[in-house]
Amino acid sequence: MPIDPPNGREYDNAGGIVPILSWQSVGQLAPNEYYHVTFRIRRQNGEIVRWTALDTADTQLIVSARDAELMRTSPQMSEVTWWVTVLAQKGSTWQPGGEGTPVSPDSENRLFLMKP
Repeated sequence: MPIDPPNGREYDNAGGIVPILSWQSVGQLAPNEYYHVTFRIRRQNGEIVRWTALDTADTQLIVSARDAELMRTSPQMSEVTWWVTVLAQKGSTWQPGGEGTPVSPDSENRLFLMKP
């Protein structure tokens, strides 16, 4: 379940401003499990401009400056919807960049805004 940022939080479109996301743990992850954070980015006019996802074993994700830049859709404000799913890979340990399959339902959706 997403905890932070609050639904609807606005971030300035300035370079160096990056969202920090956190969510409630689902419990102890198995060594081959990880959190898959999905982002849907759309302009205020409703046009979806991209989908992206980031993986982590932590319950917090600091969006990189590069990924935050991809979430900006100047000159319009962009609406970024995000959610978390637990995925598992074959094998005994999680290998970043590998492919996994869902072992949990998607969390509730959260939304933040990237202001132009």
